[in-house]
Amino acid sequence: MNQFELASLAWEPLVEAAAQHELLTYQDLAVPLSLRGARPVRFALGPIQSLCLEKGLPPLTSIVINKGTRLPGPGFIAWTGDLQEAHDSVFAFDWSSVPPPFPPTTRIRRPTVFSKRSAKPDPKEFEVQDQEVFVNGRGPFQERFKRMLLHAYGGRCCFCETKLRALLLT
Repeated sequence: MNQFELASLAWEPLVEAAAQHELLTYQDLAVPLSLRGARPVRFALGPIQSLCLEKGLPPLTSIVINKGTRLPGPGFIAWTGDLQEAHDSVFAFDWSSVPPPFPPTTRIRRPTVFSKRSAKPDPKEFEVQDQEVFVNGRGPFQERFKRMLLHAYGGRCCFCETKLRALLLT
């Protein structure tokens, strides 16, 4: 399951908690997402936080807090002021006016990786047309950028915190 599917599943419990003026712990939210622990909940919250920032909505993810600290996790960047004000804005907002984000019809199915020997996928298998994308590469600065990223995140992946170099794509 990808982060947008998790976010889609997390939307309803978050909106219900906001309507009830309740805070949720990461563990509380892990249960309806069928996650084994609290830590992966952040993958569901990322797209929702981005959506709220993009659309100018109250910071819905602010109501998900750490059980021990009673604060959102370090990935929460949607509010810089008083946290109680963030909660109040979330509780006062009419979330029923916002359609649930990330419905299955808007998700793009990605093809599996094919070897040169295997047949190419049928374009009809995908929900959207292929698009040509131009990427502005980093060229000679790629190595420097890689070192800066590894230093900034302590040699870990910023999402899953692995230190396995083979898995770190930079």
